[in-house]
Amino acid sequence: MNDLITIVVPIYNVEKYINDCIQSIINQTYKNLQIILVDDGSKDNCPKICDKYKQKDSRIEVIHKKNGGLSDARNAGIEKANGKFICFIDSDDFINYEYVEKLYNLITKNNADISISNFKRVQDFKKEYLKEKEENKTEQIYTGKQMIENIYNKKLYVQSTVTWNKMYKTELYKTTNFPYGKLHEDEYTTYKLYYNCKKVVMSSEILYYYRYVPNSIMNKKFNKKRLDGIAALEERLKFFQEKEEKKLYNLTLVRYLTVLMIHYTNCKMFLENSEEIQKELKNKYKKCYKKVIKLPECSKQDKLKIILFRVSPKLYYKMRKYSKKVNGDI
Repeated sequence: MNDLITIVVPIYNVEKYINDCIQSIINQTYKNLQIILVDDGSKDNCPKICDKYKQKDSRIEVIHKKNGGLSDARNAGIEKANGKFICFIDSDDFINYEYVEKLYNLITKNNADISISNFKRVQDFKKEYLKEKEENKTEQIYTGKQMIENIYNKKLYVQSTVTWNKMYKTELYKTTNFPYGKLHEDEYTTYKLYYNCKKVVMSSEILYYYRYVPNSIMNKKFNKKRLDGIAALEERLKFFQEKEEKKLYNLTLVRYLTVLMIHYTNCKMFLENSEEIQKELKNKYKKCYKKVIKLPECSKQDKLKIILFRVSPKLYYKMRKYSKKVNGDI
């Protein structure tokens, strides 16, 4: 019999989308599933919808809990996970019917610790997505440390960093949980998982569909909670320093400085009475500017951005805005 695989779905006020998500899971070609629906204190009809599915499918377990945020909901699912492998699906997203089977085949065939699919940003659910097949797909094998380096690769950043397009050996979560009450929870955890991996396999095949929801947590207008991303990077810097991983530390330091610059301009443009925050961010920038600009891991493009910010944060912001409009860049 094939291995049991746990799928954890954190759910909060998504009654408009939850049926698409759950239907795409229960109709997977891979059948030996433990499906954990974590109702994180939803105030809409999600609790009733979850219970309804539980009555129809014996593989489904429902956790009703007080609202604690995405990290807390994922952790609640991990505690109940019995599968050898585990996946996380966000409740406003959906997956190809072969998502689990293909990720399982990837992870077992290659004796890997994590398997990763590609994803597509969508605004609406379409049934044809569920059965899409890709003929010219590629597979790439990495070590855990190489995957951490991929986090700093612009083209691979999202695919490498997010939690939801992956299958993991469940044992990886024995020592790594999601941070309670934090935004950018993936930034706090994914690199630790990779660091404990010997092998990761990544596929170019699109199997996961990320639904762009304008009012979702990550798509709301910039707010103070977005600054959690800075704390996540500071924690990562400490981690690599303690592990004496010089290259990974330097790559993180370059990212840290650029994120400080981005958040400084965002605070200036979008937050009222943020002078103290701006001052703190500018001071952190000044402390590591000279070191970063000399690092071999700092690309010419990053150096130009860093120098431009030092000369004029206003010009840097205009450059960011133009680049985003033309290339979708930040």
